[in-house]
Amino acid sequence: AALDIPIIIHRVDGQELTGKVRDISAGGVGIRFTIDAASLLTQGERIPECIVYLPQNKEIRTAIEIRFTRVLPDKRTCLVGARFVDISKQEQDEIVKIVTTIDRDTRKKLPT
Repeated sequence: AALDIPIIIHRVDGQELTGKVRDISAGGVGIRFTIDAASLLTQGERIPECIVYLPQNKEIRTAIEIRFTRVLPDKRTCLVGARFVDISKQEQDEIVKIVTTIDRDTRKKLPT
């Protein structure tokens, strides 16, 4: 199931990239971009601000480090994996709560 959670990253040079969360955990995030972000982002790059807009009007603001970039075969979509840097325990707990809710909702929709 695709997540519909918006995410914005602000690079050191001021460039802003907007994508959607593909998957998320307390340790990091998978992001889907519709542009070729792979050419803009490099492995190991530290992004000073990442804003994840969680359900229930909650947001997580933290730095991230790019772990990988991959362009999908459609050539229009790019996947980026990143780990959270300097994230607070409270923000990690918030993510765990959201992930648990998403997992529960996904299981409810599965045929029995």
